[in-house]
Amino acid sequence: MFFCLWLVALYSQSNHSGISLLDDPQEITGVKNTYAVVVGVSNYKNADMPQLQYADDDAQFLYNYLIDSRGGNIPVSHVQLLTDSAATWNRIWNEFVKKINEAKSGDRFIFYFSGHGDAYNAEDSYLLGYDAPAGDKNLYLGNALPIYQIKSRVKEAEAR
Repeated sequence: MFFCLWLVALYSQSNHSGISLLDDPQEITGVKNTYAVVVGVSNYKNADMPQLQYADDDAQFLYNYLIDSRGGNIPVSHVQLLTDSAATWNRIWNEFVKKINEAKSGDRFIFYFSGHGDAYNAEDSYLLGYDAPAGDKNLYLGNALPIYQIKSRVKEAEAR
């Protein structure tokens, strides 16, 4: 559902060749600021929910990359990391809305989610935070993140 694009420069010099991150990707892309919400849920509150092994680690890895000066070089205040018990549906949604509203024209917004999702059809699909109920779509309203709401907020932000 969500794609993340990273700029990588291939270069070849007389004394060094390989792949490296661009020195200043914002300068090349024209992006003013980057804001991100990074979520990873491996350990769910509900015992009936299958537990995952690496979703929280993947989110931590991406977060570390985004704030590293050799990576995304994004200010820590622009990136919110939520893993496991901190990644409740309400906290995810609040941080999503907060960060997407901080982004202005010319800025970039990244939303990364690693964890369970559930879909009944294209209009009825959800991302499941730490406290999501297992397997009953009737319980998802108010307890999971509807993808249509995420898409709607992104479209609103693009229109600004």
